[in-house]
Amino acid sequence: MLNSQTAESVIDHALSLGADFAELFVEKNATNVVSTLSDEVQSVESGINFGIGLRLVYGSKVLYGYTNKTDQDELLRIASVLAAKDLRDPVSTKNAFNCSQIPDIHPARKILSLDAEIESKIAS
Repeated sequence: MLNSQTAESVIDHALSLGADFAELFVEKNATNVVSTLSDEVQSVESGINFGIGLRLVYGSKVLYGYTNKTDQDELLRIASVLAAKDLRDPVSTKNAFNCSQIPDIHPARKILSLDAEIESKIAS
């Protein structure tokens, strides 16, 4: 979803603008909704929601921006716009970048790719 080199570049950029801490959130959700009334299908909706959030911390001040674009230039722009609100001297030390995924503590019982097609659910 997001290249780890892009993520590292954005976080480094935010820290170079004086942020005490910077983090990226990447989220992608797929939804399918079938609405029925009296055993008749009223509507079928599906979609994918995707977004990337960037949080910068300056002392006790927290700034947040988001986008649905994955290109590095857009993410760097967001970091710069946020940092312009509270510019400080850059962080002097750089830590190693650790790209990690959060474990899914609520796994789906049946993933979407194994679920029945929506046509079979609404066929009568």
